[in-house]
Amino acid sequence: HSAAQLGLDIALREKIKYVIFGHHDPGATTEQLHELGRQTKEYYDWKRKTASNNNTILPEVLWHYGYDGLEVDLDKL
Repeated sequence: HSAAQLGLDIALREKIKYVIFGHHDPGATTEQLHELGRQTKEYYDWKRKTASNNNTILPEVLWHYGYDGLEVDLDKL
């Protein structure tokens, strides 16, 4: 299974606009999932800042971790 950072790299490269990370450890605590989210956001922000510092524009990627009961309205994407 790939890390979320790799998923973001692929999304940025392929200009994917919306990503839901749908597979993570089902035994993870809420705190662990929040930490994964924090690490992923830190990585995404670093990628965008580094690109900006190098006069490169990266596409925006909206992302989050999936959860039981998540509903996605594709008409609103």
